[in-house]
Amino acid sequence: LWRSNLKYYILHILRYFALFKHPLTQHELHMFLNTATTTEQLQMEIEVLREEGEIVFHNKYLQRSVDEDLSVLRTQKEKRALEMIEGSSIYTRIISKFPFVRSVSISGSLSKLSAGPNADLDFFIVTAKDRLWTCRTLLHIFKKLTFITGHQNFFCMNYFVDEAHLSLPFESFYTALELQTLIPVYGNTMHNRLKIENNWTSQYLPNHTGEPLVRTSEVFTKSWVKAFLEMVLNLVFP
Repeated sequence: LWRSNLKYYILHILRYFALFKHPLTQHELHMFLNTATTTEQLQMEIEVLREEGEIVFHNKYLQRSVDEDLSVLRTQKEKRALEMIEGSSIYTRIISKFPFVRSVSISGSLSKLSAGPNADLDFFIVTAKDRLWTCRTLLHIFKKLTFITGHQNFFCMNYFVDEAHLSLPFESFYTALELQTLIPVYGNTMHNRLKIENNWTSQYLPNHTGEPLVRTSEVFTKSWVKAFLEMVLNLVFP
């Protein structure tokens, strides 16, 4: 029974990522499994499934035998993702200077090391208490302006949460996967609070260590302009 359950979860997660043409490393598979298992147990089950012809390794990537070899595509997408993550600091720094921004993390496909030719730079943002809509409005007005210079794909602010309400309302495997793969780039202390407030993710990803697939240098910004604007906005909109 234990073996059949582990087999089901392995094939399920490989099937899910095959939808995005994204085979997994053995480490990623372990982190993303929806059932608790040790690395040794996983290794043994992988060997059995390979002998049964259910899964195959292409280079270092695991996928179902029925799927085409996606290892070259995965390598290309991972290389592009790492380049985009490395170059993200300039965009993160701009976002971090906006009033009421308290934390910025890279999310979406990039956080899973997958970037197609037209990939966006997606961000998950934590705002100051009771200032989510003000912060979101200012950033989206700014994003409209980036269409003029053609930089709109580098400022995709997809998710906002208030620092006073860090616990996300929709608990599911997919939400847990998004949270656990976030790459913090600004306000890492606040990011750690976000992870603590959403410790329910361990129910869906019991093997995940909480570490992103890759880390990048934290952006530090101190701006008197930002502080001044926050003071003015707090006075005008108490």
